[in-house]
Amino acid sequence: MRVSTQTFYETSRSSMSSLQDKLMRVQQQLSEGSSVLKPSDDPLASTRALAVSQSLALNAQYAASRSQAVQTLSLEENALQSVTQVLQQAKGLLVQAGNGTLTDADRASIATTLESSRDQLQGLANSDDGNGQFLFAGFKSGSPPFVTQVGGAIAYVGDQGQRMMQVDVSRQIATADTGQGIFMSVGSGGAVTDVFAAMQDIITALRTPVDAAGTAGQAALASALGAGNVLLTKAHDNVLTVRASVGSRLQELDALGNTGDARTLQDKLQLSSLTDLDYGAAISEFHQRQTALQASQQTYVQLQKISLFNYL
Repeated sequence: MRVSTQTFYETSRSSMSSLQDKLMRVQQQLSEGSSVLKPSDDPLASTRALAVSQSLALNAQYAASRSQAVQTLSLEENALQSVTQVLQQAKGLLVQAGNGTLTDADRASIATTLESSRDQLQGLANSDDGNGQFLFAGFKSGSPPFVTQVGGAIAYVGDQGQRMMQVDVSRQIATADTGQGIFMSVGSGGAVTDVFAAMQDIITALRTPVDAAGTAGQAALASALGAGNVLLTKAHDNVLTVRASVGSRLQELDALGNTGDARTLQDKLQLSSLTDLDYGAAISEFHQRQTALQASQQTYVQLQKISLFNYL
């Protein structure tokens, strides 16, 4: 069968074009460091790589959520640690106020110190995260949860919403506790321990003159201090319980972080096995295809020079 010159040229050009495409593909693989440039290169590997990439993206989201949760809970723990110290100091002042040798002026001085402690406690109860979001306000985190009302009483104006965050595939965790549950806890019998009201009652008792009231005044003061000490102890114990819960959540987040890091590493290794390029093999293929293309081009040029007129 005779092959026309035109057919020969077209076949040669088609062959060189194919060689160029293959060479460019190897160049792109080397440039991107991946053996799979498009799904058709390896449909099975591409499908599995997509699933692994989605898993990596999801793990990254969970890691970011865990980091934010740790930051918020750490702020809460710091605030509650300070609350614990304030309540311990207040209990110490109650013991001091129970000294029978003190005068009305001495007790008034202690009352002033307790007022300062109560104000400090309110400030801690209104702690925020540095971005204007109040830690203990529930879902009403945009405004301070504890406000001073007319008459001096401190009221909780937040809600009971507990902010949750998805920190792993099947785990949500509370990133904050409500101020009412911390500073106005409900006992087993349904009695509410309002630490601010308890401190105000103690302050009022210490400012009530006793020296001129005799034994009855001393008895009333002792009763008020005893009741106040019980309430502050309950409030203190409740804060310690919440702190223990916060610590437990921080430990769990740490454990989830370790698990998430291991899962991310495993996914990266799997993705690498699916798509990473064997540079040695790719470079060898590049040189082979480059040599083949150069040989084809040179042959084409030489054959173009062959003509019957050259021999006439």
